[in-house]
Amino acid sequence: IFPANGYLFWVRGPTNIFVVDFHPAPPPPRISLWEKESGRLTLAAELEPFIRTSGYLVDEVMRKIFYQDSGSVILVSRDGIKMRLEYPNHLDGSVLELTAAGNLNLKSPVIPAGMWLKDIVYLQCGPYALIRYDCLYRLPWLAELLDWFDEPTLANVYKVQSTRQIVPLESLYAPGTNEIGSGEWIELP
Repeated sequence: IFPANGYLFWVRGPTNIFVVDFHPAPPPPRISLWEKESGRLTLAAELEPFIRTSGYLVDEVMRKIFYQDSGSVILVSRDGIKMRLEYPNHLDGSVLELTAAGNLNLKSPVIPAGMWLKDIVYLQCGPYALIRYDCLYRLPWLAELLDWFDEPTLANVYKVQSTRQIVPLESLYAPGTNEIGSGEWIELP
């Protein structure tokens, strides 16, 4: 029982318990917006074996966005829960469910339902990462959470398309600014 989390995170009848530290990965060289990159994926309905689920197959995310056949995938929820799972061991056949509210939830046939991650805002595999646009302003928090830098401040990033230009992070999410477009990504300094 996890007192700080709802009952959906509780686990019943465990047979083995392994305590493993989260192993941070280096910051990714390329961070793209989920909203721009998800257009390359197929939004499917009634994904087996899950009932009344629409979303994206993790297998397709791995192939089309991360360009990987296997690897460690880091997932972070909006409330700061971070997981490092192996593909395909833990994530083969998994789905990123798209809820009516627009949230992404992980559903896996291998992981018990009570441990599925809800409201995912960040995914990383190897040198590629995806971040939700509405969480872009929290990139410094994410850098601290994932142990990327000794110094937790992150005021400037590189915006890349055909050229690299350094821009204030705030300029990418402030209202009325030139946000990141298709084919563009962020690089950390």
